Amino acid sequence: MKNTPSSRLRPGSALRTLAALAALVAAVLAPVPVLAFDHGQWTTILQRYVDDAGHVAYRDLAVRDRATLNDYLRRLAAATEAPEEAAAKAF
Repeated sequence: MKNTPSSRLRPGSALRTLAALAALVAAVLAPVPVLAFDHGQWTTILQRYVDDAGHVAYRDLAVRDRATLNDYLRRLAAATEAPEEAAAKAF
């Protein structure tokens, strides 16, 4: 028998290798679960401080709802992952 790649494999080893490769590909391509994030605070801010022309009442926002905006931004930053962080967690 010639020394070809297929003749060097033990019976069943090709199937096990293929199964392991398929499992690895499935793990890498599996969707990353996305948690729902509530943007209600942001929606409220936009409705209160942005007029129909798109102008923002920054002074009113700063005086009346700065804490709400800061809370929303803090929660958003905590919930957001950089793509490389999400990819690192997949492995």
